[in-house]
Amino acid sequence: MEIKNHKITMRQLQALIIMDTFGVLAVCLPQSMARLSGQNSWIWITAAGIIVSLIAAMAVSMDGSSLYKSFAGRTICILLCGKIILCTGVVLKIFASTVTSLLLDKTPVWIISGIMTLLCLHAALQGIKTRARAAEILFFVVALILIFVYMLTAYNMEIENLMPLSLSGGFKSTWQAVFSVFGVEYLLFIRPYLNGNRPAAKRALSAGILCSVLLGLTVLLTTAVFGAANMQVKNWAVLQVVNTIDFPIMLVERQDIIITAFWIGSAFAFLNAGVYYTGLLLSQAGVRKERDVFLFWASGLLIWAVSLYPSSIDMCMELLWKLRILNFIVYAAIIAAFVFKKGVAVNEK
Repeated sequence: MEIKNHKITMRQLQALIIMDTFGVLAVCLPQSMARLSGQNSWIWITAAGIIVSLIAAMAVSMDGSSLYKSFAGRTICILLCGKIILCTGVVLKIFASTVTSLLLDKTPVWIISGIMTLLCLHAALQGIKTRARAAEILFFVVALILIFVYMLTAYNMEIENLMPLSLSGGFKSTWQAVFSVFGVEYLLFIRPYLNGNRPAAKRALSAGILCSVLLGLTVLLTTAVFGAANMQVKNWAVLQVVNTIDFPIMLVERQDIIITAFWIGSAFAFLNAGVYYTGLLLSQAGVRKERDVFLFWASGLLIWAVSLYPSSIDMCMELLWKLRILNFIVYAAIIAAFVFKKGVAVNEK
């Protein structure tokens, strides 16, 4: 059965780019970056985001659906599925563990991850238009939460936690952060679903830069509140920063629910993307269908199964750190393909 719900606007493309990456990076990246560059990590995270934005613009300007036409291309798609399943499964375990720790301490992690997988699978089966509409809604919800948290957190900032500013180690930290961004490969396969002929690369670049600035600001405020030393030992400092806020009037009994809502929405976007693109690539490259329901279910089951493997948050973080080599390979392939495409275009002129 063909998907009819398959065209998205440029604004929805931008919402997808931001929501598919921002929240997971904001939660998972600060600790490892603080260990590399201390109080200056927010600078290099922002710089890394801009570099990745350029790669994302390259990716969205190409049509990866041409890979479905050859055996070698279909093999590449299957390998990409393996990468997506591994990364999504690890993040699913991190999400379920944080929710268990912050809200549902008596609920088994595998139940939370299973429920989230089913929700993501249901949304993925509805098509990319449903994903895009959900991303638009989630973006505004997340933006409101962030504005609220930024305003209140600013009162608890200690500027000395951001000092001294230093460029030492910036090159290494920047590239470490660049290879920590997962999901850029999705943009290779989104061109057939774009509504209209307007150039998407500039829109992708602007969305990526906005995401970079938001990420840098989030890490800056979190570092200013906790300090680099504390950031290095906190697994999810961004989710705990709201607990440092002293409300003049107690708005909620548990204020950590506010930032947890941000994490749930962000994690849903990332995990839904993983389920959707795994199912899409397996369907297109494996059985030449737009959507094979069985393969979508198999994708969700494999991601959930991977989430059962890590035994702790520390193990999850270590696995994500090791999986960065796969991002390096993907980025190198995207840049090479983009340069080749431009070279062919110049020769044709």
